[in-house]
Amino acid sequence: MELIAIEMAELTRRSRSILLNHSDLALDRGLDPDERVVLWDSISGDYHSGQVLDVDFTLNDTTYRFDIGIRLPDELALARLTGVTSAGHQITTQQVIELLDSLRADTPVASSSGALRGLAQN
Repeated sequence: MELIAIEMAELTRRSRSILLNHSDLALDRGLDPDERVVLWDSISGDYHSGQVLDVDFTLNDTTYRFDIGIRLPDELALARLTGVTSAGHQITTQQVIELLDSLRADTPVASSSGALRGLAQN
């Protein structure tokens, strides 16, 4: 996974998107559409998840549009860049399933048939 340094001005922060030229990035290779990256904001020092939304080619350069995702804690950004996670942060599939089950139990979900029955009673 690539680390890309950006300056996230207020407009960039609000739009959650940034356009960058390949020549301005210190990359050894080109990026592909939908590729995930780690973005580092040189103004705040924060790391963010990122994804290549679009790649445009011109005669002089390649331009990338990045989606700016969630803020990442330093250790998670490092784990994404190195591919190594600390033992304390490994989550099993079973833990994810249990979390999703508990969230589903806390949030009532109306089925379409239940919603129709409720309308018929009114």
